[in-house]
Amino acid sequence: LHDEFAPINGSELFDFISKLAVSLKYAPEVQLMATSNQKDIHVHAGGYRILVSQNETPLAMDGFRNALTTAYTGVVFPDARRAVQSHKANTFVTVAKGVLPTSDPEIGGMLQKILGEEFKAMHAMNQITTRDDAERAMILCSAITRFVTQKHKASAIHWCPSDNLVSQDFFETSIIENDLIMLGSRPNLTSSAGRIGEG
Repeated sequence: LHDEFAPINGSELFDFISKLAVSLKYAPEVQLMATSNQKDIHVHAGGYRILVSQNETPLAMDGFRNALTTAYTGVVFPDARRAVQSHKANTFVTVAKGVLPTSDPEIGGMLQKILGEEFKAMHAMNQITTRDDAERAMILCSAITRFVTQKHKASAIHWCPSDNLVSQDFFETSIIENDLIMLGSRPNLTSSAGRIGEG
């Protein structure tokens, strides 16, 4: 989430993603998808789809309901509610497996009608199902997110796989310490005193 809309130039994003995908050995080169434009970059890289979409609209509070109601968010990001309420723009960074966006219900329905049984097999191949796939996707996503937030400060980062809402500082610490567990797990905090506090 951002306090203002200040999109990064698409060619700069594409250059970074291309170099990153090659350095992480996703593919010797990446292909730019036709849906890309000056601010939104969508690419294929070695069986993965990487999408960065920069949007000039705030997101609805509903999408953050679970993250905002956990004790963990209150501990690691006390200012989370204000950040969500006051944001003016957002950037989505998505990493998915497969060459076709079969998770989109409209496109998936159309492909199922055209391809029939073939679609089921293709859909199964497009899922991130192994730990290695998930780790590769998260490493790629976190590196792109860090690039974006260094160019355009974030008021909050919503790490969707674990539904964690964190500050940019928390995110940076996780990446610098190479510890995606800090982002990827959300502990349920309990207290015999019925509250979270000292001790």
